[in-house]
Amino acid sequence: MTEVIVRRAVVDDAEDLGRVHVVSWRAAYAGLVPDSLLAGLSVETAVGRWSERLSSDPSGRRIIVAEVDGIVVGFAVVVAGRDGAAPETGELAAIYAEPPVWSQGVGHALHEVALQQLRDLGVSSATLWVLNTNERARRFYERHGWNWVARTRPSSRTACRCPRRSTGEACREGALHAYGTMTSLPRV
Repeated sequence: MTEVIVRRAVVDDAEDLGRVHVVSWRAAYAGLVPDSLLAGLSVETAVGRWSERLSSDPSGRRIIVAEVDGIVVGFAVVVAGRDGAAPETGELAAIYAEPPVWSQGVGHALHEVALQQLRDLGVSSATLWVLNTNERARRFYERHGWNWVARTRPSSRTACRCPRRSTGEACREGALHAYGTMTSLPRV
């Protein structure tokens, strides 16, 4: 693989972010959430949401993209002090990459820059949430120094992670509350 370039996202990245978001979700969550939920994802809708986020990017959130050969193939999102957390606690809210670049350094590059973005936001510790059944993601984060803490999100917060939150459609039995957190990242 050629060099991975990681940079701050701009409004013009919305189309690429929407594409990567939908493609990566369909691959990463296959068998973990209902097929109907994944099939219902819309690149057009995702592009609109990313356009809105990038147009109004608040100071406590950073969105970064990874490019290979000038093409956006992944992204990460970090936030400071979300969900009532202490101001010095940040969250790695997302890292997603297109399946063809999995295990090729894109996730690692995004992770490293995401941690720097958290430092730049002034946080000294961080958390992230992951489906407890998403073994691939858990292994990735554990390799990068995260520690698994067996706890779950409140229903309302977990429901927000479902792409169909506006319809109230829940994930398959057991998955709605099956998020755990990973904490104690020493490099932040």
